Amino acid sequence: MLFSLPEDADGNVFNYLGMFAPYLLMLPESLPTMPHNFTAKEMEMLKGTQAEAHLSEIKEKMAQDFDMICEHVEEFNNFAPEQFFNCFALAFSRS
Repeated sequence: MLFSLPEDADGNVFNYLGMFAPYLLMLPESLPTMPHNFTAKEMEMLKGTQAEAHLSEIKEKMAQDFDMICEHVEEFNNFAPEQFFNCFALAFSRS
């Protein structure tokens, strides 16, 4: 998640994180077990199941959300959809 945060001239993200820095810095940098990161082989194993249909629907909705946010918040165009998906999954997995 931190890869998407801005840095100051010294490469320090703490100025932007404030009191949340310790929590944010302990979060995982990658989420390989989250469905949006499943490999093609893993998705193939789900072929024909309700899980496959559900994951496809979730991915489509997340892509629509990302596109809609990019339309209204210009700064979001600096991020790749994968960054948004990872941040979304990270927040979702903690709630």
